[in-house]
Amino acid sequence: MTRSRKLKRKVESYTTGTKGLNRVRLYAQPRDGKLYLEYKDEGNAKRRLALDTADFTEGKVKANELATALLKHEGPRSDELSLKALFDNYEREVTPTKSQSTQAHDRRARKLFESCWGGSAKVKNLDRRDWDRFIAQRRSGALRPGGRSGKTKEKREAGVRNRMIELDLKFLIAVCHWAETVRVKGHPMLERNPFRGFPIPVEANPNRPITTDAEFQRLTEAATKLGPDVSLYLLLTHETGHRCTAVGRLRWSDVQLDKGLVTWRAEHDKMGVEHTVPLSERALEALKAARKQAARIGDGWVFPSPSNPDQPIRRDLLRDWWQKLEGAAKLERVKGRGWHSLRRKFATDLKHDTPLADLCSLGGWKDHNTVLKCYMRPDEVTMRGALARRSERRAAGE
Repeated sequence: MTRSRKLKRKVESYTTGTKGLNRVRLYAQPRDGKLYLEYKDEGNAKRRLALDTADFTEGKVKANELATALLKHEGPRSDELSLKALFDNYEREVTPTKSQSTQAHDRRARKLFESCWGGSAKVKNLDRRDWDRFIAQRRSGALRPGGRSGKTKEKREAGVRNRMIELDLKFLIAVCHWAETVRVKGHPMLERNPFRGFPIPVEANPNRPITTDAEFQRLTEAATKLGPDVSLYLLLTHETGHRCTAVGRLRWSDVQLDKGLVTWRAEHDKMGVEHTVPLSERALEALKAARKQAARIGDGWVFPSPSNPDQPIRRDLLRDWWQKLEGAAKLERVKGRGWHSLRRKFATDLKHDTPLADLCSLGGWKDHNTVLKCYMRPDEVTMRGALARRSERRAAGE
C-alpha cells in the first residue's frame, strides 16, 4: 500500500524593518492563507497580529506601517546604534536638563563628531584610530565648528588646544555612559562604551591668569568712567565669584535685598545647580542703590540688553566691557585674563579662613577638586603665615 505524502504549501512572507529594533514579518498561514504580522514587543517577547485582509500587497503596507510605529516608539538597539541615533536620544532626553551654555556646547560637539566619523557610523565599530583621528583634526584645525566668520582667516583655520579637545571628548564619554544605563526592549541601548580607557589630552601648563588687588582697583576706577552698569557688573562679579554669564542673567526677583541673599538659577548655572547664598555688604549696598535708580520694576533683568530691556545683556557686550575696562585702566593685555580671572581671585581671596564647603557654595562650584586645581592660587602671604604658625607651635613645644 502506497503511503500518501502531504505536500507542504509554500509560505509567502515579507520582512521589513531592522533586526533587534523594529523588525516586522508578514506571512500567510499555510492552512487557510490568512495573513499575520509577527514582531517583538517592548519586553522582547514575540507577538502575532492577525490582519483583516487576504491581499498580500495590502499586508505589506500594514507591515511597513507597523515597523514605522515601532521605530518611533523605541530607540535603536546596541548592535545597530548609529552615532546620529545615539546623539538624537541624548539631545532629546538629557541635553535640555543642562544650562544654556552647556546645551550649546553639546550641540557643537555633536556636529564635530558626526562631521569626523559620519552620522551613520555604528557606535560599536568606533575604535582608537577614530578617537586619535578626531584629536588630530581638532588640533590641526581641519575639524572646527561653523559660525566663526568674525575671526581672521588665520584664527578660523587654527586648531584648538588640549583643553577644548578634552571638553569635547568628555562630552562623548558622558553620552556613551548614559547610553549604557538606558534600556531598549530590555537591553542596554549601548552594550559597551567603545571609548572607555582611551587617553584624553590635557593641558600641561594651562593659562589661568588672575587679577590682582592692584589691578582690580584700577579697573574699579576705570569703570566709573564707563557708566553705572559697568561698575555694578564689575563689583558683583568680584564680590560673588560667579561666572560672567550667571551675573549677567540675574533678575531683581533673584535678589532678596531685605535678607541680603541672592539666588543663582539652575538654568543660568554651568553646572545646572540652583543655590541661594549671602551677599557681601559691599555687593548688597551697590544693589540697593542700583534698585533705586532702576527704571523698571518687577521681575526685570539687573543687566538688561541696551537694545531690548526684555532681554538680558549679551555675552559679546560683556566681553566688550572687559576690553574697554582694560584699556581705560591702562592694563597690559594678558591672554586668558577676562571676567573669569575675578572668579579665580574670589577663590584665592577666601582660601585663608573659609571652609572649602562654604567656599564652593558661595562661588557656585559643584566639585571642590575643581576649586583646588583650577582656581586657588598659592601666595606668599599664606605660605609665610603657615611657616610662622609652624614655628610658633614648635617653640611652644607642641
